[in-house]
Amino acid sequence: FRGMNRLLRIQIFYWLPVYVWMILIFYLSSFSYIPSVEFGIVKGFFIPNYVKHGIEYFVLGTLLIRASKESKFGNPFLISIIIIGIYGLSDEIHQLFVPGRDFDLIDWFSDVIGGFASGIIFL
Repeated sequence: FRGMNRLLRIQIFYWLPVYVWMILIFYLSSFSYIPSVEFGIVKGFFIPNYVKHGIEYFVLGTLLIRASKESKFGNPFLISIIIIGIYGLSDEIHQLFVPGRDFDLIDWFSDVIGGFASGIIFL
């Protein structure tokens, strides 16, 4: 029974944030147009799409590494990069079916770089 509590705790506190973030990525990818997140800090300031993708997947990478380490998986960095690569690719394929969106290899590459950066920083 004690082992079940530990597994449930790991799922709730470590993996649930990963699942929620992945669902948020999928949800936002379902929109034809995503409103800008530049809050007018500097008039005319623009954040390139590839930077947004890098940040989005940096967060995912951080969450994946955190969950993988707690789950005592072999290599959290490698697991994170593999999941990010596959999930980022599936996200780009998903966008093929969303009007106004398309598949972009630069976005996918930015996803992987964001995940890679999280691994470098947090490991």
